[in-house]
Amino acid sequence: VNAVPEGYWLRTYLGVTVAVGQFHYFRDTRLFSAPAGSRFVGFGISIRNRNDSIIRVSPATVTLLDHTGHEYRHDRATFDYWLVPLQSLNATPNLLISGGMVFLIPEDSSPAQVTYDARPFGPIVTVDLAGPPIPY
Repeated sequence: VNAVPEGYWLRTYLGVTVAVGQFHYFRDTRLFSAPAGSRFVGFGISIRNRNDSIIRVSPATVTLLDHTGHEYRHDRATFDYWLVPLQSLNATPNLLISGGMVFLIPEDSSPAQVTYDARPFGPIVTVDLAGPPIPY
């Protein structure tokens, strides 16, 4: 339960593709330290809009669900840790947006799902990390 997910996962739903991978745990960035009993989990995310409408992509549109069912929003360490953090952009049709994200979670927790919410002009896409990663 506490192991970092290894591999890459991909889900396409109603014209939006979300891919996540490179999960890793760490305690410190240049500016931030995880409080006692917690740690950071970082991962890369890519979102492709295959719809005819524009959808909004930002760190605020992505949530992490852990194995106990708790939901987390990105941590401000996202912008300190990653050279290319996930940016806030309008994704035009067929645009691919990629970047890194960081979440602060309890030390005994592990990621179970990553959700991207493209509403009101797109779907909610959930990537389930319980299934096998995609083959390279």
